[in-house]
Amino acid sequence: MRIFGKELRSDQRTFKANILNRQFASVFTAEGDAPLPVIHRNVTPAIDSIHVTCKGVTKLLRNLKPHKATGPDGIPARLLKETATEVAPAVTLLFQASLDRGKVPTFWKEALIVPIFKMGNRSSAVNYRLISLTSILCKLCEHIVHSTISTHLDCNSILTNAQHGFRKRRSCETQLLLTLDDLAKGLDGKSQTDMMLLDFSKAFDKVPHQRLLLKVSHCGISGSVFAWIEDFLYGRTQRVVLDGQSS
Repeated sequence: MRIFGKELRSDQRTFKANILNRQFASVFTAEGDAPLPVIHRNVTPAIDSIHVTCKGVTKLLRNLKPHKATGPDGIPARLLKETATEVAPAVTLLFQASLDRGKVPTFWKEALIVPIFKMGNRSSAVNYRLISLTSILCKLCEHIVHSTISTHLDCNSILTNAQHGFRKRRSCETQLLLTLDDLAKGLDGKSQTDMMLLDFSKAFDKVPHQRLLLKVSHCGISGSVFAWIEDFLYGRTQRVVLDGQSS
């Protein structure tokens, strides 16, 4: 495995890319056949469709960073940004058709994986993390879905007020401020404060998709929106790209 730190021939680079690809694929955990949990009856208002506007799509295209990495479809961000007004109507139709049908185009499910060294021995594949490059258009459509669902969750008070991650106007800093405030109140009141810290290894890689979809459905996300999310999660492919060679 000494090949990780040397200048390599094309066949060696392909071999190295294959090693990294196997490593990245191995971190995902099969969900198995265990029965899904039973969740009490859902009383949350439903969201079953999303309406895409040309004005909104134009804004997303214009706000693209021109140097954003290109995905497998080869469409650069600069082209989309500079032709935003001209391509927005067609992109709007594409997004709306995808969301209405609950289907994600196959090429949107492809990912180019760029390995980034973290720390430790460069000759070990486990010491590399990945950056996944996907279609920029798909990312814009994901943004629309994410924004709509976040608004739905906030408007219906579905998320606990204690959650600070992945929410607007909240962050690690707001969580720390509240924690410090609780500790200060405990000191002032001379009361006992107990804390428990948990760190889940590769948490995002190991999310069980069937259970995730069960929770999504319970939150009132249904119809074509639910179908789009479900289709987005399945049938995905990846290739590790390394020095011009791919796995």
